[in-house]
Amino acid sequence: MARKERIKLHPLPCYPCSAVSKEVALILLESNWKQQQPISATVKAHNNNNTAANKPKLEFPLTKRKGLAPQRCHRFQSSAYRSNQWRYRGRCDSIQFAVDKRIFIAGLGLYGSSCGKAEYSVKIELKRLGAVLAQNLTKFTSDGSSNTFSVWFEHPVQVEQDTFYNVSAILDGNELSYFGQEGMTEIQCGKVTFQFQCSSDSTNGTGVQGGQIPELIFYA
Repeated sequence: MARKERIKLHPLPCYPCSAVSKEVALILLESNWKQQQPISATVKAHNNNNTAANKPKLEFPLTKRKGLAPQRCHRFQSSAYRSNQWRYRGRCDSIQFAVDKRIFIAGLGLYGSSCGKAEYSVKIELKRLGAVLAQNLTKFTSDGSSNTFSVWFEHPVQVEQDTFYNVSAILDGNELSYFGQEGMTEIQCGKVTFQFQCSSDSTNGTGVQGGQIPELIFYA
C-alpha cells in the first residue's frame, strides 16, 4: 500500500489589511504610469511637430479657384452717334457668326444711349438653323457713354465649330443709341477665330459693317 506524502505548508507572513492594500495600490499605480509614458511621449511629439511653424505639407492648393473668366469678341473698330440713329421701334438687330473651336456663348454686349442715362428693355436670342437655343428678356441701364453694356443669357450655351449661328437683340427705349462702324468679317479673340456675316433676321439695319451687337461674350 503506497504511502501518502504530506506536503508541508509554510505559513504566509501576516500583514495588516491596510498595509497589503496600500502596497498593491502602489504597484498598480506604478505599472499604469509606466504604460502611459510611451503614449504620452507620442502625443507630445505629434503636437510639437504640428505647430504653426511645422505643419505637414499638403498636396493640394489652399487658394480658391477663380474659374473661367468670360472673354469678349468686339467686332467694330469704332463707334458713333447721329441725330437720327440708332433708333429702336421693336425692330430686330441681328448678326450671324461662326467659330473655329467649340465655345460657350454667355451673352451680348450692347450699345446704350447717346443722350445720357437711359434704360432699355431688351430681348436677346441665340438660334441655329431657325431653332431657338437660348433667349432672355431683361433690362439694362446705360450711362451715356460709348461703352458696351452686358446682357446675359440664363445659362451659357455650347456653340460648335464651323457652324453659323444667329444672335439677335430687340431693344425698346425712347433714346437713340451709339452704333458700331468699321466692322470686321474675321476676328481673332485669344485662341478662337470668329467669322461674321449678315443675317436675314436683321430688320433694323445691323450688319457686318455697322450697327448694334458690338460684342459676343463667351467662355472657351
